[in-house]
Amino acid sequence: MENKGVSIVEQYDQKTLKRLHRIELEIYRDLKAVCERHNIPFFVYYGTILGAVRHQGFIPWDDDIDVAMFREDYERFTQIAAKELGDRYDLLTMDTVDGYVMGLAKLSHKGTIFVEATDQDRKYRSGVFLDIFPLDKAPEDEKLRKKVTRSTWLWGRLGVLSEYKSPKLPANLSKGKVICAKAGCFIIHYLLKIFRLTQRKCYQHYLKAATQLRNSDSTLYIDYASPLAYSYPIRKDDILPLKELAFEDTTVMVPGNYDRVLTQMYGDYMTLPPVDQRINHIPAVLDLGNEGVL
Repeated sequence: MENKGVSIVEQYDQKTLKRLHRIELEIYRDLKAVCERHNIPFFVYYGTILGAVRHQGFIPWDDDIDVAMFREDYERFTQIAAKELGDRYDLLTMDTVDGYVMGLAKLSHKGTIFVEATDQDRKYRSGVFLDIFPLDKAPEDEKLRKKVTRSTWLWGRLGVLSEYKSPKLPANLSKGKVICAKAGCFIIHYLLKIFRLTQRKCYQHYLKAATQLRNSDSTLYIDYASPLAYSYPIRKDDILPLKELAFEDTTVMVPGNYDRVLTQMYGDYMTLPPVDQRINHIPAVLDLGNEGVL
């Protein structure tokens, strides 16, 4: 990737972070406008719920916005987004962008560049982005839920290895395990090439597993795109009806029972974490272009 004229950063200064927040809010407003125009419900998720509740805006060190939609709403949005937002944004999904290997979508600002420090070998370009997580119905039975979660995890990881032979590994692995994991990833990558199991084919298997309960009566939902999917099942009754909360100079919709959702995700969520745990995406390459200028 050409880095000429692009900032190489280790951490944000406050001016840069403020500009980044302005761009994120711009992306959010544009997404919100499309969703309202087409009656597509959505709500903020993960750290953005926490930011709305605890800070009435961004978590001070956070650098993105997360939203979620039920699968049927997510599918409608992804069909509409390219047409209505394509002049300013790229919609990154696993079934439309070569090299993109996440089960969620990213709405990426075309006038910017944002390359995460742990993701510098990717085959696609991304700007400052907003994450869009699809929520799928999950089995009520715990054993079946584990089975589905394992299946989506497996096909998700194979999708990564079909494109990249040296993917990101957990930071807590010992040196010996890292060596073994890298060797295993290298072998699996080329086996997938031999058997022509491509990124798109892996995603179709992933999607089949994730949506197998689409027509069931289950009221339990999971974001299977998360590596911690099994830890965060959420009841539809805890999501709906949504509540509106202040967020910076606008408002966002959050799950109605946000206290239960946040407690499950973060425990004592009103207490700030230690400074060394206040992490963000940490870009290696960042270009905010002419957007978000103070």
